Amino acid sequence: MTVSAAYPWHSAIWHRLTDTVAQNRLPHALLLAGPAGGGKRQFARALAAYLLCSDTNGQHSACGQCRACTLIAAQTHPDTNWVLPEENSRAIKIDQIRQLSDLMQKTSQLGGKKIVIIEPAETMNINAANALLKNLEEPRPDTYLILISDAPGKLLPTIRSRCMKFLFPTPPLDQSSRWLATHLPSNVSSERLLQLAGGQPVAALGLYESGALNIRDTLQEIWIALWQRQRDCFSVAAQWMAFEPVDVLQWAEIWLQDAIRSNF
Repeated sequence: MTVSAAYPWHSAIWHRLTDTVAQNRLPHALLLAGPAGGGKRQFARALAAYLLCSDTNGQHSACGQCRACTLIAAQTHPDTNWVLPEENSRAIKIDQIRQLSDLMQKTSQLGGKKIVIIEPAETMNINAANALLKNLEEPRPDTYLILISDAPGKLLPTIRSRCMKFLFPTPPLDQSSRWLATHLPSNVSSERLLQLAGGQPVAALGLYESGALNIRDTLQEIWIALWQRQRDCFSVAAQWMAFEPVDVLQWAEIWLQDAIRSNF
């Protein structure tokens, strides 16, 4: 089973990138940028498999069967490292980048390339970002940095300028809807989920799988009751305590936007 672009709307970017690899022109730092929920993380995982695969045979895909591909699929490849914000933190900190720098100095455990994926890259604090610059300025042979960012404008300009940038725009609605429909029961509207997810198909599927639609409908009933003065603020606030504050605020924003649009 071969491993190529993670999703159909990634096809053009995937072929552009793999052509660059085939021509031996791939730089040591890549920036995958675009709105959240479009599948950049899955694209990065597929790219890591492609770069580490021992049997691509000049094709645009990883073989999916060699040892490297098997380890990537199991998320246990020793030469692939993900850097994420630590638990209970929203930031990637300088100590994490220092550990990464030490790791990048070492020899590949399987004797091939090394892949480092930083996500979301914009969560690096200023000290971490400055520490990363040294790795970008002095890249190690056969070591590739992949930065994933939902908000690339928050990255230091000096970091952006040292990366080959790939933009992941919101996919066309018809393409997203077709793909999403194949992953949903027939009685679930892909269009509704896409609208709630800002047109991002992976995020839309996540909303369905997490049961977020039920949360959204429950909160909407509460807001409407409050709006129509059928409930008082104190009882509503007490009921909201059962939900995550971020969920309440995000769904309130979406509901208010829908309400405003419906009046125009």
